[in-house]
Amino acid sequence: MLTSPYPIILILTLSIGIQAAAAIMAFRLIGITGRRKAWSLIAIALTLMAVRRVVPLYRLITGDLSILPDPLNEIIGLALSAAMAAGIAFIAPLFIERKQREDALAERVMLAELSADIGLAMVKQDNLRSILDACAEAMVRHLDAAFARIWTLNSAEDVLEMQASSGMYTRIDGSHQRIPVGKFKIGLIAEERKPHITNAVIGDPRVHDQEWAKREEMVAFAGHPLTIGDKLIGVMAMFSRHPLSEVTLKALAAVSSEIAVGIDRKLAEEQLHRLNRQLRAISDCNQTLMRAEDEQSLLVDICRIVCDEAGYRMAWVGYAENDAPGTIRPVAWAGVEEGYLEQVGLTGNDMTRDRGPGPGITAPLAIGEGICIQDISTDPQAAPWRDSALQRGYRSSIVLPLQDESKNNFGILGIYSAEPNAFPPDEIRLMEELAGDLAFGIMVLRTRSERKRTEQERLDHLRFVEIMDQINRVIQGTDDIQKMMSDVLDAVLEIFDCDRAWLLYPCDPEAASWSVPMERTKPEYPGANVQGRVLPMEPEVQRMFRIQRDTDSPVSWGPGSDYSYPQWLTEQFGVQSQLSVATYPKTGQPWQFGMHQCSHTRVWQQEELVLFQEINRRLADGLTGLLAYRDLQESETKYRRIVETATEGIWMLGPDNMTTFVNARIADLLGYSAEEMIGRPVTDFMFEEDVDDHLSKMDNRGQGISEYYERRFRCNNGQTVWALASATPIIDDEQRYQGSFAMFTDITERKQSVEILREREAFIRNILDSVDEGFIVVDPQYRIISVNRAFCKMMQLAEEQVLGRFCYEISHQANRPCFEQGEDCAVRRSFESGKAHAALHSHVDSSGAKHHMELKSFPITDGDGMVVSVIETLNDVTEKVKLEEQLRQAQKMEAIGTLAGGVSHDFNNMLSVIIGHAEMALRKVDPTDPFFASLQEIRKAAGRSADLTRQLLAFARKQTVVPKVLDLNVTLEGMLKMLRRLIGEDIDLAWLPGSGLWPVLMDPSQIDQILANLCVNARDAIAGVGKVTIETRNAVIDEGYCAEHPEVVAGEYLLLSVSDNGCGMDRLTAGKVFEPFFTTKELGRGTGLGLSTVYGIVKQNNGFVNVYSEPGHGSTFNVYLPRHDAKIEEIPQESRALPMAGGHETILLVEDEAAILDMTRQMLEGIGYRVLIASTPAEAIQLAKKHPGEIRLLLTDVVMPEMNGQELAKTLLGLYPGIRPLFMSGYAGNIIQRHGELDEGDNFIQKPFSIRALAAKIREVLDT
Repeated sequence: MLTSPYPIILILTLSIGIQAAAAIMAFRLIGITGRRKAWSLIAIALTLMAVRRVVPLYRLITGDLSILPDPLNEIIGLALSAAMAAGIAFIAPLFIERKQREDALAERVMLAELSADIGLAMVKQDNLRSILDACAEAMVRHLDAAFARIWTLNSAEDVLEMQASSGMYTRIDGSHQRIPVGKFKIGLIAEERKPHITNAVIGDPRVHDQEWAKREEMVAFAGHPLTIGDKLIGVMAMFSRHPLSEVTLKALAAVSSEIAVGIDRKLAEEQLHRLNRQLRAISDCNQTLMRAEDEQSLLVDICRIVCDEAGYRMAWVGYAENDAPGTIRPVAWAGVEEGYLEQVGLTGNDMTRDRGPGPGITAPLAIGEGICIQDISTDPQAAPWRDSALQRGYRSSIVLPLQDESKNNFGILGIYSAEPNAFPPDEIRLMEELAGDLAFGIMVLRTRSERKRTEQERLDHLRFVEIMDQINRVIQGTDDIQKMMSDVLDAVLEIFDCDRAWLLYPCDPEAASWSVPMERTKPEYPGANVQGRVLPMEPEVQRMFRIQRDTDSPVSWGPGSDYSYPQWLTEQFGVQSQLSVATYPKTGQPWQFGMHQCSHTRVWQQEELVLFQEINRRLADGLTGLLAYRDLQESETKYRRIVETATEGIWMLGPDNMTTFVNARIADLLGYSAEEMIGRPVTDFMFEEDVDDHLSKMDNRGQGISEYYERRFRCNNGQTVWALASATPIIDDEQRYQGSFAMFTDITERKQSVEILREREAFIRNILDSVDEGFIVVDPQYRIISVNRAFCKMMQLAEEQVLGRFCYEISHQANRPCFEQGEDCAVRRSFESGKAHAALHSHVDSSGAKHHMELKSFPITDGDGMVVSVIETLNDVTEKVKLEEQLRQAQKMEAIGTLAGGVSHDFNNMLSVIIGHAEMALRKVDPTDPFFASLQEIRKAAGRSADLTRQLLAFARKQTVVPKVLDLNVTLEGMLKMLRRLIGEDIDLAWLPGSGLWPVLMDPSQIDQILANLCVNARDAIAGVGKVTIETRNAVIDEGYCAEHPEVVAGEYLLLSVSDNGCGMDRLTAGKVFEPFFTTKELGRGTGLGLSTVYGIVKQNNGFVNVYSEPGHGSTFNVYLPRHDAKIEEIPQESRALPMAGGHETILLVEDEAAILDMTRQMLEGIGYRVLIASTPAEAIQLAKKHPGEIRLLLTDVVMPEMNGQELAKTLLGLYPGIRPLFMSGYAGNIIQRHGELDEGDNFIQKPFSIRALAAKIREVLDT
């Protein structure tokens, strides 16, 4: 029996601690093992055992020793508790490890199933929306998500757009449909491009709707960016009502790349599909535009193509009505319209209101720019008509203006899609192009229609003018009034194909009778005049005369006309229809002019009424003129007596400018009688050179102008008489020209004195005109007071166009002096200093051509030494300046060529290493290896670089060539199929070969380069459909052409011409096209070496090339190649590529570039050869001396230190007489030969070279 409680307290304490620890481990094993019942009983038992010992322990601690536990029992209990705790401790790690393996396996299974579902969605679903819906469903299913969503990035707007939603929310058009990058939780994930997970949604500041989170009991959130490298594709995210582990984030990370790649690939596929679809539609629209004959049909067809072929929901075209409301009138539509256009209403003024169609429809018409709405359901611009659009399945739209050639908006093209975001930038550009093409097509059709209408109007007007000319000639052809009336009526019968034409007199209802003074009829329809009748005035006739007098226009009579025709007149004269009009001469009573149709009833057309009215007006003028002529004859007799006695010469002309009267004084002065002069034109008595001036003055007289002037005449005896004339027009009361009256005073003696002075002045003038320098005299106001012929020729102006004008107006085409424009004015300096000066100016002649002038000025002083004028001489040095410019251009091109040739050598060396190692790597890598494609791309890039080097060498005229005597037509015909593929199906290739073509000596590959580069240049100059023409012919260049083009040598040439109808270019651009790296194409579309390559090849072959072009009129490149007098060679067909041949011979390889040396060694050893390598000629010689066996081939670089390759070869031939040398270099072979480093016929291979090319060349050298 224990007397102290402390051992028992210790035993109880240890028992309780061990049992509690064992109970805790048992409770943990419940969740780990899954055996809830067994471990629960153990845990409860241990807990009860521990609780049972708490009470005794408490009593002992508090000093209650009345009941002491049995020490032996407690020790046994402690031992049992320790044993159970030890057993549980031993078993627990095993269960924990097993649980961890099970959890890891479950995690892998879950990830595998999630990845499999994602992969299956990528394969099975055919559109992006379905793919992402399936991905979101997989996230909900496998990751215990309440709902999951996926957004894609709209990079243009920097906005995330929801594409899929699964779980408790499946709609994608809510408030989270579009989330700006950097806003809210989703936007921040996109901005930071980092995943985010939290198990504390409630209270998370990134979750802005906390009330929703509490209401829906959301606990956890996980989101992950969708990226490909640094490129953001979108964001996927999920909410859960249960806590999430890191496994969830691992799962999201595991599938994010797969989803991102799938989205990117599907977006690219859909974009490509859309673009292909749009391009096909654009192509069909362009074909429709080209075939269109009718504007309405064109609009309907375009709308149909946009819907049927481009896949849009609806398309329509509207025209501006230009009325006050700014109405837009729909004229054509296709697709699902269903009354939409009528329902929304289309007026331009609605753009300024809060209600109405809104700017999304009509704004383009006012602002001249397209409006694109990517989502009608959310875009505020679409609010007024959103419901109407959504009811018809419209989700996005684009409206584009239709503009004429002056950029005036005349209509709009509207296109609606069933999908949101249906108009990416590429499609917007295509739609803008379609709108531009449609507007152009509409304007072309309108122009064509207007042209037809104008042509018809022109023909009608031409017929009208011809008829009026016929009537005028009839009226003016005689002074006999009877003949004039008869001829006019004959013409009327012919013009109107009527049965009777007549003139009635008088057209007076108050007269007692009437008759027909003149009538012309067809033989079967005689009238009143033929029957010789004078008819009394009947009441019916009076009525007709009154009707006729009450109107100024023609009146029609008969069935279907203005008035009925009297029956008795119909019976008496056989009239069915009549057209008549009152005719009013200036004197006397009115007449009536009319036509009868007797054979049938006739309704007179409007154009016939107009024509008849005009003939009547001319007839009235003719009657008035003949009456006036009669009065003039009477007055002539009156005045004749007056002029007969005048002391001055008097000369009168009639309206036809024929002499009607001369008095005795003028007749005596010229040595003729009056009878000999009357009836003759004044020009019969004039010198021929004065005739034009006389006719000009007679024109003035006809316009009522009086003049004073001097005139010389040729007398009957051949002598010259000068007279001072005072000429006045003769105008009648009606202000019409009736002739001319002139008085002449004899001034012959005075003119003879003046002539002597003029002869002296002419002598001085001849001296100045005989020099080839320009000469002018300028007064202090800078007006030109004298000029010589050379200056007028320089300015391409007549002398009278120069004299009296300011010098700067003539020379600079300016309205202010040249010194005010910053130029050094020699004339001004001479006026100011009184000394001679010189200057260099640029003058512009009357045609706009620019000339470079050397100027010298010399002052002219008066008796007081004051400068009163300045003489300026001008020497045209334009050609000299041009020659200097041509020399500078040639020097520049030669310098660039030299640089290109040198740089190409270094490029070739570097490319040799790249190509060689790439090819050797390709031989070692299996084609299925991922690196195989990369190596191929390296090889291709190096090959393209080698091509670029060859282009540089071609420009520099340093490429290796193998010239042959060619028939240019045969060579070009072999390229036509390739060229047609090169320029595309939309461009027509016309081949116009010349006959009897001379041969040329040239490398055929250079012909290929020339033609390919010119055709590609022509293709790029054509936008859409066009034509390229290739033409050949013989050409002879003479010395005259060479004088204007000093770089050209006269002789016989073959002309190769390539023309296109593309955009053309201005003179400045055309002057630079042959410069290397000059290009007008956008970045990435050209190297700028194409035309410079052509230039270099042509120059290398002693030819020349010219370009002719104007903006909007296409371009023509003419290549002249010198004729070669030799028989044309047969060009062998290219043989099929043979297997690469190797060998076992020993090759001595010499190269001073270590990289090329090692690379070439590997090449040679790779195809079986034994290789000795040396980096210097001296090392090569020592190696050859020491080598015990035979060396079959020397493969050596040409340009090396110590000695060149040829010298090395000659040295080694002394050691190995049978050794074959093969030279290699980055320089072209013919350039090396020209520098004396190779002899003609030496074996040579150009760097860079491929393994196959090197192997073939070695076998060629060894086997021959």
